[in-house]
Amino acid sequence: MTHRAPLRSRRLAASLCLAGAASAAGLWSWAQAGSSPQDRSWIEESSAAFEARLGAVDPAAWSPAFEQALWTALRGEPREATRAVLLLARDPSAATTEGLLQVLEERADYPERPDDAGACTAAAHLSQRELTDTQLDRLEGLALDAPHPDLEVRTECAIAAFSHGRRAAGRFLIRVLRIDTASEAVEGALTDSTTTAWSRGRAATCLTDAFGLPRENWTDASLAERERRANDLSRLLGEPDPCLDR
Repeated sequence: MTHRAPLRSRRLAASLCLAGAASAAGLWSWAQAGSSPQDRSWIEESSAAFEARLGAVDPAAWSPAFEQALWTALRGEPREATRAVLLLARDPSAATTEGLLQVLEERADYPERPDDAGACTAAAHLSQRELTDTQLDRLEGLALDAPHPDLEVRTECAIAAFSHGRRAAGRFLIRVLRIDTASEAVEGALTDSTTTAWSRGRAATCLTDAFGLPRENWTDASLAERERRANDLSRLLGEPDPCLDR
């Protein structure tokens, strides 16, 4: 079973990840050479302060110990994990890209944690990074062939793969939009979670943006309306769809 993150946490992760953060004049003390992994100011300061300073971060100034602390934090609690991803994503290196992908490939479920915002943010950042064909295969696999067990993370992996041109990942996003509709009986259930609104909203935003359609709030509409909208998007996608052949 997956668990939806609190809306505030997810909005912070999505806004910083997808829209970028404002630059700032100053740097944290830990963002300088010799930074200490024991310095927790990046975790403890307010969200506004973190966002304002993020654009001024220079990963080249980090000590190896501090960078390792960030990778460790990525597997920790949601606040630390999300901020760790946002910091690590400031490093455009291929090594960081590979590291983010490997973290997702651990396929950690979240039965004991309040949300999965860190993993979702890691997946979302991969949509913005240069990936090899092999890495794209692995990313797509996290949505399709060997899926991540958490629906929200799996959906973000599908969105990232779709953004890199993998249209089969779009078929998974159509399935997300059909959760609880009559079509789900044809395709099979994706999750036993009752908290799927966030995933459905993300899938709808991705596909409507891809096809140049206006964003409308319909993912909590009636099941019949949701199914109709999903079918319309599926036709635009042009992938084989058993639900359209009924």
